[in-house]
Amino acid sequence: MLRSSHAVLAVLALAAPALAQAPATGLYGVANFGNPFQTQSLYRVDAATGATTLVGSTGLAQISGIAFDGANLWAYTAAADLYHLNPATGASTLIASLADQAPEGDIAVFGPAAFIARGSQIAAVNLATAALTPAFDLAAAGVSDISGLLFSPAGSLALALNGSAPDTLLALSPAGSVVAAFPTGTNSASVGALASDGANLWISDGSALTRFDALAGVATPVGAFGVSGMSGLTWIPTPGAAALLALGGLVAARRRRA
Repeated sequence: MLRSSHAVLAVLALAAPALAQAPATGLYGVANFGNPFQTQSLYRVDAATGATTLVGSTGLAQISGIAFDGANLWAYTAAADLYHLNPATGASTLIASLADQAPEGDIAVFGPAAFIARGSQIAAVNLATAALTPAFDLAAAGVSDISGLLFSPAGSLALALNGSAPDTLLALSPAGSVVAAFPTGTNSASVGALASDGANLWISDGSALTRFDALAGVATPVGAFGVSGMSGLTWIPTPGAAALLALGGLVAARRRRA
């Protein structure tokens, strides 16, 4: 269950000094996914080359996804736990343990709720109670094993990466119906994580970075991370700037981890 409200407030109070100085802008990722006993680390990722710079150990194993909400860097694990990560050190702080029967997936935070990709569903998590509520069920659209999420401030559209050949980004309405499809050109690579800087989608196949222009439908290989198992990506924008998805809305992707 969620920590008590007093405990959460205490955690946020302790985190406040660390967040007083805005984290460095850019692409961040967590790597070394695969071994459930292997600790993962937080990295900064050079969007021009794909090369990584170690930030620090998270102390966590099997992080399914990360997200930045403008104030906090969130992490979601295969044990169905929610954490805050310190973007300057990688250190983790437990925020909630969820009673989730299908914990594999990514995290996105929108307003007062976190959203978790699980199976063919996207569930909302009430951060005050840790209650899970189904938000999208994409099984009818032929989507399964969703594991990457992004929200625009309006939360108006969704994009799902289906595991068909070639891999395809599906634009979804808020009700979950397919609006449009965009081949990514990355079907030869396993798509493991997504991020957006407002103009591009950034895709991890576990070992290398690809830039995808959703408006043009063009994917461009960037380069190797130099580390394996990059299971989560997020973009930390310039303070005060919103990282909008190119087509606006939520992104859900089928993950096949390297």
